[in-house]
Amino acid sequence: MKLKLLSMTVAAMTLSTQATAVSKFDAGVADKVDTQKQVRQLSKADFGMYKVEKGLALVPSSIAAADSVISSKGENAVVALEVPNDLVKPGSLVRNIFTGNLAPISGNISILLKKGVSANDVAAATGLKLESSFSGTDLAVVSVAENQDVLKAQELLKASGLIKEARIEVLEARHTAR
Repeated sequence: MKLKLLSMTVAAMTLSTQATAVSKFDAGVADKVDTQKQVRQLSKADFGMYKVEKGLALVPSSIAAADSVISSKGENAVVALEVPNDLVKPGSLVRNIFTGNLAPISGNISILLKKGVSANDVAAATGLKLESSFSGTDLAVVSVAENQDVLKAQELLKASGLIKEARIEVLEARHTAR
C-alpha cells in the first residue's frame, strides 16, 4: 500500500515538474519568435511557373571562363553573358519562380489537340517539327528549330486555333532523393 502511494506521489510530482518546464520553455520560445510575417516576393513568370534568365547560359565546364562562372550543374556551368540573349531557344535557362531552381528548355512543346485535328495538320500549319504523336489520344509533341524562339512558337500554336493547350518542356528535376 505504501509502495503504491509512494509511486503515485512520484508520478504526480514528475508530471507537475515536466508541465512547468514545458510551459516555461514555450513562454521563452514565444518571446523570441519574430511575429512579423515574411512574404516572399515572386517575380512574374514568362510562361507557366518559369521566368526566362536572358543573362545566363549553360555551357560545358571545360570551356567556361572561370571569372564568369556563377554555379555548376553536373558537368556544365552556369555563366553570366556579357550581352543578354533575347532569343529563347532550346538550351536557354529558366528559373522556377517558386523554388528558384535553374533548368534548361528542351525545345519541345507538348500540345493538346482539338477534336478532329491531327498532329500533322498542326505541324504543317505552324512549320514546327512533329516529334511524336500518341495514337488514340489528342496529345502530340512538336519541337522548334535550333534558332527559333520557343515562346513565339507557343504563341503561334495557341493563335492557330488547332489546339486547346501548349506547354513548353523544361528539363527540371522536380523530385530529389532524400
